[in-house]
Amino acid sequence: MNNQLKIELLNLLAKHKIIPEIHRRNEEIRAKFFTLKRKGFKAKDAIWQLTDEYFLSYKNIERILYKKRKKFLN
Repeated sequence: MNNQLKIELLNLLAKHKIIPEIHRRNEEIRAKFFTLKRKGFKAKDAIWQLTDEYFLSYKNIERILYKKRKKFLN
């Protein structure tokens, strides 16, 4: 599924309280991380940029990106 379409679908589901907002946010963070990687950012630099954008710690962003997660939408 296209990342943009997936994010829009998650936004709609979160808006109607079908899924928790945190699922939407985490998927958005993952999508932005991989977009930054494709643009040539090193993983560490991409994570630091996301910490500034989402006001989360470096460790929290790492957990979002690298923890095993249950398949929700795929």
